[in-house]
Amino acid sequence: RNGMAFSSSLSPEAGRQASDSPQESSPAGLQMAALRSKISSPWLSRFFPWKPGGFSSGDEASGNEADGESPTELDQEGGGARPRGDVNRFVESVRVFRALKRWMRWRLATNKIRCSMGHRLEKHKARPMVTELGEERPKPKSEVCERCYCAIRKEKAAYWSCAVCEYFACDECVRAVLKEGLSMGKQSQPRIFLKPGIALYCVKFGLGLVLLVYAMVASKQIVREERSFSESFQQSDFGVWTLALLFLHLLLLVFDRIWHKLYYRNASSITVIAFVNGGIHVLLFFALHIYIIVSMTQVLRDDGVDVSLYSDPVLCVYYVLWMAYLSICSAQHKHGLPAVDEDLLRPSTSPESQGNTERLRYFYFMAHYHMPFVDDLRVIIDWSVVRTSLDLWMYYKVEDAHSWLYRVRHMMFVRRQSFFAEERTYGEKCIFGWAFALVLLLVIVMPIVLFSPITPLTSTVGVPISAASATLRMSVASACVESAGDAGCRAITVDLFTAKATRMTWNNSATFKSWYLAANPQAPPEIDLQELEFPADSESLLAMTPPVIQEISSTFSGADDKQPVTVRFSLDLVLTQAGESARVGFSACDCVPACAQPWPLGVASCGGLGGAFFGQVREWWMGTQQLTRGEVAAPSLELMDMWAPSLQLKHDGAAVVVSRAQVFGDATPQPRAHNLSFAIAGAASRCNSTEASSAEAPAWCLENTRWGVLSDATPMLRTLVELEHSTRLNVEADSSYSSVIGLYAGLVFVVGRYLRAAFQDSSKRTIYEEIPDVDVFLDLVVAIQLAREHGDLRTEFQLYYELMKVLRSTDLLLTAGGHEIKGYGVDRPDPCPPECAEPRLRTGNRGRFDRRAPYDATVRL
Repeated sequence: RNGMAFSSSLSPEAGRQASDSPQESSPAGLQMAALRSKISSPWLSRFFPWKPGGFSSGDEASGNEADGESPTELDQEGGGARPRGDVNRFVESVRVFRALKRWMRWRLATNKIRCSMGHRLEKHKARPMVTELGEERPKPKSEVCERCYCAIRKEKAAYWSCAVCEYFACDECVRAVLKEGLSMGKQSQPRIFLKPGIALYCVKFGLGLVLLVYAMVASKQIVREERSFSESFQQSDFGVWTLALLFLHLLLLVFDRIWHKLYYRNASSITVIAFVNGGIHVLLFFALHIYIIVSMTQVLRDDGVDVSLYSDPVLCVYYVLWMAYLSICSAQHKHGLPAVDEDLLRPSTSPESQGNTERLRYFYFMAHYHMPFVDDLRVIIDWSVVRTSLDLWMYYKVEDAHSWLYRVRHMMFVRRQSFFAEERTYGEKCIFGWAFALVLLLVIVMPIVLFSPITPLTSTVGVPISAASATLRMSVASACVESAGDAGCRAITVDLFTAKATRMTWNNSATFKSWYLAANPQAPPEIDLQELEFPADSESLLAMTPPVIQEISSTFSGADDKQPVTVRFSLDLVLTQAGESARVGFSACDCVPACAQPWPLGVASCGGLGGAFFGQVREWWMGTQQLTRGEVAAPSLELMDMWAPSLQLKHDGAAVVVSRAQVFGDATPQPRAHNLSFAIAGAASRCNSTEASSAEAPAWCLENTRWGVLSDATPMLRTLVELEHSTRLNVEADSSYSSVIGLYAGLVFVVGRYLRAAFQDSSKRTIYEEIPDVDVFLDLVVAIQLAREHGDLRTEFQLYYELMKVLRSTDLLLTAGGHEIKGYGVDRPDPCPPECAEPRLRTGNRGRFDRRAPYDATVRL
């Protein structure tokens, strides 16, 4: 009954009856009139046989005859006969039902009309060149049917197209396919691709790359190792856990790409691939939480305090990034991948249809393309996974052609966004001209700026001394003369004292530093003060065997026979500052009877002290032999000017002995060098009776234990070092980038090389970079990929050589790609100036100028 009422409201006859009724102005009547006007619209005229004025006579007659009643009988009242309006309602309801049935059948049939990528085609009607108002429309672009390869006249006949991949088909081909009950294009596979599918690979790849970089930067805090990744890289020594972390993230990126390509290779094993991928993600989820718990437990056991995840910011950020990555993987596993493997890196849709996202996609592609090894690794993995008839080098040529064709299409689109011969704007010149030149100048002078005091990246304090050591050596040599015989031309060197600084303290208090600078006006104002203290006792024992002692004694005894003998004491003070060493040396030398002798190799000649110092050293040496005979004490040797109480360490690493006032309140400068007293201590001098009688006596209580003792007036050897402020970068000093030469080699030359590669020999690449229209060549590359995806390896192989023929033929590049760009002023709302009018080109003449067409403006010669 509802159907009868609805059909009556759509009937013209019922509409006329309703207009005569008193309810013609009711809301229901107005709604029925609106529905009747929609039914009479052109898009349903093919299914509904009535017209706005009523049914045709043929339809009415056929409807009445089908009911077995005549119009006269229908007009009669009573007698069991039905009124004429009821019959019309019934007939119209039947026809509406049949029309809807035909429409559903047509809709199901047209749903099988798809392109080669699986997208449903939409039908477009012919658009005449002249509108109803007499205005002339612009001539549409001619297309070619993908089935019969005939030209499609959009202004004369209907056609079908796909807005995504720009697939076109003429109406005759589609009607022929529908008439035979066949399907066209790639059809969906509901048995396999049951999920709708979303493309999240780019998001997964970007987040995985962020995880890799973050793991490299914060590896020290993540795996709890002593050195960070940069420190390990500088020292060429990587920890096992750092390598494991780096390998895990690299393997994650590779595995994601492999799984993505395997999904489209074998449709029968999609369920297995999805199950394995989901299992791996579950294992990663549990492994991440187990590692976090174990790491927190280790910190709790070592420090003995309660800790939480947010108390460790580095580990907390790492955990959040991992959870975001696993969430995206779960969403991808839930919805599945799209039915068609679309190239999101280089979309095949035209730049005009992409809108504002075209430029963003191009920037993403360029960043991906220029990252080291990223694009190369993608090509190698794809070739290793997919079924293909091309070898690696052929496959790489196709991918490279796809990349540069995509870049050329973007450049031509950007060029078409301006008018023909339009003057460059000041904004463009400021960005690509002056700003670019300023950046180049900054790159050139950047190393000098970084090592100057104006930059905050340089250190504002002196680099502290990290280690210091003092070593005292004695050298005894006899001259190489004939009168010396076998005892001549000998040199013996022994280490008497070796010690490291046990205390290194800053002395930078404001009170003392201001007094120091006032008492020592010759000191640089930009300095820091550091005090070093050395122990009086040597850290190592004297390593002199009886033959060495006998050799030294024999050399000293040679002086009694008038043989030339020399003795030298040298004290070397080594200061280590940020990995660099500075050396300060003191020496005392004497020789008898004369110093001008041919000494052995490695023995330097000295001025001599007239033999007085030599005699003191010989007497001291003979006195030290009492230690061997069990004496308690040994004589000491006075070394003149062998210690510097004040040193100045310059920013270039040179150490200089200076004379400074050090005692607070006393402005009297101390001498440049102090005298030292050296003696050899034995076991009896430092060992009491209790320690000597014990079963486990210390090492210094042994009978033959001897070591050197070096001291001045104080128990400790002290020196005050002035550290000049330097302009070192706040990086490790052993890094090659902490110097001007390192930065020039690592930054300026690399940037200059890339810049030169971008502009140099650009004229030789004109044949490939100045193609106005690359759609045909991009279609050829996409055809190779489609043939590979469908498993048609023979077609893939043949299309590869067709692509190579096109790239080798300049005539094909000019014919298919065009001679000049057409269609300037894309997406420009402002009108085109008369002087920027585009020249008219003759269609079908390979883009040549039409000499018969007048130009809009004259060109000055």
